[in-house]
Amino acid sequence: MIRACLESAVMLRHGHEQRSTYTHTQRSGAGSPWKIARQSCFNIAAASRFKREALIKNALVPSCADGITMTLDLAVALVDRSRAAGRRIVFTNGVFDLLHAGHVHYLQHARSLGDVLIVGLNSDRSVRANKGRGRPITPQTERAEILEALTCIDAVVVFDEETPYDLIKALQPDVLVKGADWAEDAIVGRDLVEQRGGRVVRVPLEPGRSTSAIIRKVTSGQPDDHPTAGHAKDSSEIQN
Repeated sequence: MIRACLESAVMLRHGHEQRSTYTHTQRSGAGSPWKIARQSCFNIAAASRFKREALIKNALVPSCADGITMTLDLAVALVDRSRAAGRRIVFTNGVFDLLHAGHVHYLQHARSLGDVLIVGLNSDRSVRANKGRGRPITPQTERAEILEALTCIDAVVVFDEETPYDLIKALQPDVLVKGADWAEDAIVGRDLVEQRGGRVVRVPLEPGRSTSAIIRKVTSGQPDDHPTAGHAKDSSEIQN
C-alpha cells in the first residue's frame, strides 16, 4: 500500500508539474516532486494506522503551493510547448472578484473548448481604472490564489493594463472566450485571434449571478434567495 502510494504520488506530482509548467515552487527552488514524494513515504511509514489513510490522500493531491500564476514570459513558453505538442490554447480574462458559481461555470466552459486554459487577471490597478474606487474587494494576490484552486485553469497571468490586448497579442491563443453579452465586434483581441485562424466564442451567462449583485446584497442587508431570470450577470465581471 505504501509503495503504491509513493508511485502514485510521484506520477501525479510529475503530471501536475507538466500541467503548470513553471510553478511558483519551481521558480523559488523549493522541493522537487521526488523529494516531496520521498518525504510523503517517510511520513506514511512513521504514522500510526489511523493517520495513514489521511497521509496517503495528501500525498496524492497536488499542493496548493504549486501555484500556476506566472509571468508573461513563462506563459508564452507554456503556449509554445503546448502548441508544439498539438494542444489547443484557450484564453479568457476577467476581474473574478468575489469568485462565485457563475465564474466557475464560465471558466469550466472555456476550458472545454481546448486543452490549455490561460486566464488573464486584471491587477488591482487595472480594476480601479475600469470600475473606480472601492474595487476590487479581493486583492489580486488572493484572486489569483483562488483561481489556482480551480483544476480547469492551467495558468494565470496578471496584467496591469486596462485591456488584455497586449497579453492576447503575446500569447496568440487559438480560442478567445468572452461572455455572450459582449458584442462580437467589441471583444478586445478578436482581430488578433482571427488573423491567425483562431476563433472567438461567446459563452452564455447565468441569470442572477454577479459580483455586483453580491455586493448589493451584502451592503443592503436584503437577502435575495430567488434571483429573477431577467437579472443577468454583470458584464463587467468578465472584464474587457
